[in-house]
Amino acid sequence: MKQQVLVIENEEIIRDVYLDCLATKGFAAMGACGGRQGLQLAQQHLPSLIVCDVAMPDIDGYDLLFSLRQDPTTAVIPVFFFRRCVVQKTFAKVCDWVPMTTSLSPLR
Repeated sequence: MKQQVLVIENEEIIRDVYLDCLATKGFAAMGACGGRQGLQLAQQHLPSLIVCDVAMPDIDGYDLLFSLRQDPTTAVIPVFFFRRCVVQKTFAKVCDWVPMTTSLSPLR
């Protein structure tokens, strides 16, 4: 069974890059367009990992993390934060970068 990864990012093009790269690497990736939707998807699907932008217009990453930690079923899900400015600088290298992160290797 594929490990599920939830990507929460309000910028569609960035979210799609993450989703495509994760799917290419064999993960079942799903996306949310903001913090509220991401919180709902996390509660419904209980992914193995959440990759989340810090700065989002509805609920920022820190408030999302706080909400996740309040619910015993989602409190144990690891959350990996990123900032859009960092992603934009390394946009062309995302697919090379994803498998090298230590956060994803234990999921395999």
